[in-house]
Amino acid sequence: MEEEYTTIKLPKAPRFWQLFVERRVELFVCALARLAQWDGNPDIPREQENDVSKLLCVMLTDVCSEWNEKYDMAILVPAWECPKAPRVTSDLLDVTVGKRPDFTCVCPNPRPGSHDNIEIPLHIECKIIGKDKGRQTKYKRHYVDDGIVRFDNESHKYGKGANHGMMIGYLVGESAEAVQHIVNQVIKKDIADHGPLCISFDSSKVGESKNVFSRRYVDPQPFTLIHLWVDLRDNPFFRT
Repeated sequence: MEEEYTTIKLPKAPRFWQLFVERRVELFVCALARLAQWDGNPDIPREQENDVSKLLCVMLTDVCSEWNEKYDMAILVPAWECPKAPRVTSDLLDVTVGKRPDFTCVCPNPRPGSHDNIEIPLHIECKIIGKDKGRQTKYKRHYVDDGIVRFDNESHKYGKGANHGMMIGYLVGESAEAVQHIVNQVIKKDIADHGPLCISFDSSKVGESKNVFSRRYVDPQPFTLIHLWVDLRDNPFFRT
């Protein structure tokens, strides 16, 4: 009999923040759909995680430009590998300030209350998954221990001061079912209160799921982690 995960009830996040997160999820979903269809220059590097994220940067820039023109918006392109900035003098003693999430979107806080939350960061961490062969779990564990865990550990503190964070999984190689099975085994073993993931895709080869859990080492403790998946297995450009 499988163990059931506890459901954490979250206090409601401010509406301005909810809208900010929803719009950025839409932005990344649209950019990831374009990434899945990419058929550009075959000389562009694409084997490493950062190679794929750099290409995603281009897609994000295109979508932001189109939206800003079409809808008269002012959406900034998510910053790629931007160090977490110090906000107060005590941050200068915090070694996690220099850590670099793959992408950061910053939301101005209209009701900051203090200097340390004048801006709220939405951190996005990206991982390649599904490269494994046989029974090895390197890339599945990589998604969890070098990805999800960074939103609740003292060495990175991603999502500090925010109610939400985001993970992006670049699926290559193995099936979604195989990856999901091992990833959930690792989550169950390594992360308390974080429920299992469901990796599935729509017609644009992009999928989404959310997990709500209580963090132990990073505030605010009630936290929603949004998982976006992009299926790159059938795209010849990403075959390695």
